[in-house]
Amino acid sequence: MKRKIFIVFLSVFAWLGCEKTEVDAPEIASGIVGYWEESQYEESTNGNKVILYQRIDTFNENRGGIRFLNDMTLIERKNAGWCATPPIAYDNFNGKYQWEDNGTIIIDVAYWGGMEQRTWKIINLTTTILKIEILSQEIMSGVPEI
Repeated sequence: MKRKIFIVFLSVFAWLGCEKTEVDAPEIASGIVGYWEESQYEESTNGNKVILYQRIDTFNENRGGIRFLNDMTLIERKNAGWCATPPIAYDNFNGKYQWEDNGTIIIDVAYWGGMEQRTWKIINLTTTILKIEILSQEIMSGVPEI
């Protein structure tokens, strides 16, 4: 009897201790809706940029972030102009997103110079953390003349 209890305990412990690396699209869709603020940057093993976002209640006036809405649209708070020298002015830009079968998100969003398209891979999603890897980023419109 003690052996059975030990095996059950060990199985539950192993199951709870395993980190989930892939999240189903419906689970992501419901969990990603809300405000997220950029908090940390890293580089993946293949050289791609990795961004860690933290869930927040609303945009901070002086920080970048992104808000995913239920209707597959988004608002991204980012640099309002071409100059990145502090003090940086931030603005909100509208966009949309769509899920791919392989667990990636395609994001089309405006920026101060036109439109851009990004492909993100969700690395981790909890109620407070969103960690993504940028697989690609493409400027779809040219930069305006200054």
